[in-house]
Parts: sequence; C-alpha cells; structure tokens
Amino acid sequence: MTFGDRLATHEPEKKKAIHNVLDIGTGTGIWSIEYGDAHPESIVLGVDVSPRAPER
Repeated sequence: MTFGDRLATHEPEKKKAIHNVLDIGTGTGIWSIEYGDAHPESIVLGVDVSPRAPER
C-alpha cells in the first residue's frame, strides 16, 4: 500500500490499458496475482528463482 492504496506508481488509465506486465523477482507472487486480478486485460508474468512461487 506504499503507492496510496494502488498496486503501482503508474497504473493504467481506464482508456489506456497496459497489455504486458513483467514482475522480476516476484517472490511469493502476491503482487503479480493482485495486479492481474485488478487488471484482467493485462498479461502478467512473474519470474523468480524460488521454487515456492505459485503456478497461477
């Protein structure tokens, strides 16, 4: 909630969608999952070397 209750500093405006999002070092993947849920028009890819990362 660092960004004033937003998931990122530059979230897409309603009229301009972000189509591809890359989260490097995603850890548990919670940010990628929440961003994808909040922006279903986007393709979100989270990458991490940890085997704990969710498959979703």
